[in-house]
Amino acid sequence: MRSGLAALVIVAACSTATPAATTSTSSTTTTLDPAAVFVANLSETLSGTSYSEVVLEDPEPFLTTGLLMCELLAEGTSPRDVIMQFLNSFGPDPGEEDSALAGALLGSAVNAFCPEHRDALVDDLG
Repeated sequence: MRSGLAALVIVAACSTATPAATTSTSSTTTTLDPAAVFVANLSETLSGTSYSEVVLEDPEPFLTTGLLMCELLAEGTSPRDVIMQFLNSFGPDPGEEDSALAGALLGSAVNAFCPEHRDALVDDLG
């Protein structure tokens, strides 16, 4: 099963250098565009795969999928089941890059759109 690779990629996506959507300093609060944070995390995490350039060329389908993943988590779907639902869309034998994409999407989505589910990722996949 490729969910192990997806779990490793989730950890990488959640720990990339791109900050979460809101950062604070002692004098100001900066709100970053969550979509930009998502695309930056996803692109960085997928660097070296066939998906890395596609994310930057046409991020909309990836954004839509990331938001859907957060909705599934909010409905109570476990992170592992979110990953498996995504991988099942590739047919009976998704490749390693597909598993990497699944993990990167979920990790980047949680980092940018639904950080309240970060602990669930660690509990379920860590």
